[in-house]
Amino acid sequence: MMLIVGVLLLVPGALCVVLNVTLGGSGNPLTGVSVLVTLVGLGLVVFARAQKRG
Repeated sequence: MMLIVGVLLLVPGALCVVLNVTLGGSGNPLTGVSVLVTLVGLGLVVFARAQKRG
């Protein structure tokens, strides 16, 4: 369950970061929010994989 939620959070967050960087919107306050969402998604994926292994 956490793996699925993590991937769902990771995809839009990473997409927003990539689009924001390519469009040059570094002053946009949503950049920090999208980076945070991406990091939370990545953390959930890593945590779920660690729980699944042991």
